[in-house]
Amino acid sequence: MNRMDGLRLRLLQSLDRRDFRTGTEIGARLGLTRAAVHKHVQALVAHGVPIHRVPGRGYRLADGVSLLDAGVIIGGLSEEARALLAGIDILPETASTSAVLARPDDARPLHCRVCLAENQTAGRGRRGRSWIAAPYRDLAMSVGVEYPHWPPDLPTLGLVTALTVVEALEGLGIRDLLVKWPNDIVHADEKVCGVLLDVTGEAHGSCRVIVGIGINVATGGAQSRDIDQPWTSLEAITQQPLDRNVITARCLNRLLPAFQRFPDDGFRAYRSLWRRLDALRGRPVSIYTAGGATFQGTAEGVDEAGRLEVVGPGGQVRVFTQGDVSVRMP
Repeated sequence: MNRMDGLRLRLLQSLDRRDFRTGTEIGARLGLTRAAVHKHVQALVAHGVPIHRVPGRGYRLADGVSLLDAGVIIGGLSEEARALLAGIDILPETASTSAVLARPDDARPLHCRVCLAENQTAGRGRRGRSWIAAPYRDLAMSVGVEYPHWPPDLPTLGLVTALTVVEALEGLGIRDLLVKWPNDIVHADEKVCGVLLDVTGEAHGSCRVIVGIGINVATGGAQSRDIDQPWTSLEAITQQPLDRNVITARCLNRLLPAFQRFPDDGFRAYRSLWRRLDALRGRPVSIYTAGGATFQGTAEGVDEAGRLEVVGPGGQVRVFTQGDVSVRMP
């Protein structure tokens, strides 16, 4: 099933993740027989929706599942963010939310347009890696940004995005999050969120940026076995269920104004915040370049251009740009 039809979406919305609801109860609400409800639930499960089924008790959403709702998200926006929002699309399934915003045949305004997906099947990370998200549990979101002229600090927009997301999550009471250069959000060195920028445009003209953001909200199930690095989720950190709609609204409340102000503010407005949230500063790191070389040293923060400064064993300082390297902590 490439898209979820309206009936199955309404069935899914009728389920709860706390209490079981019988096929008879669901059928009465939707005008279906109990057998028809069972058939549609089977189709949803085959589509990747985590639903608990217990004979005699009925159905309920699995722990960690919260359904995305554009109305709820927009209702949680500040006046400033709501005024900036160009539109929000929520897709049952797509290969990549960023690819959706990048479609050349879409005539709608890109700037501050948001795309989310319940199930993202081919998410991308840095340097060609895959980004794995649990359907209906994690957050796969992309935001379109368009500037009439290339901001001089454009390479730092990913850093600014990660810092801004941390601020939004701190506003929800989630503590001890840090940013691992260039734009991963971690908790106790375990990855919680990743940011990826796709930039297109003319050298002396306008530029279009699609900011992809993946947040582990309640990662679990078969997908988690394919993650090849230490990771955690927001629900594992807080030990309580979280609503993806609330998380999305809180992030957009900070991200949309930040994107709007970025050409004027640049990275300099975030230097002190970076120092507070820097996960690498003062720690030994190994730098792996695209050409296969390795450099080991101690991370000493970032310069005004957002480049990582590393002091080697002999005291020499090397500066690395984010597009060239991968960073590991021993």
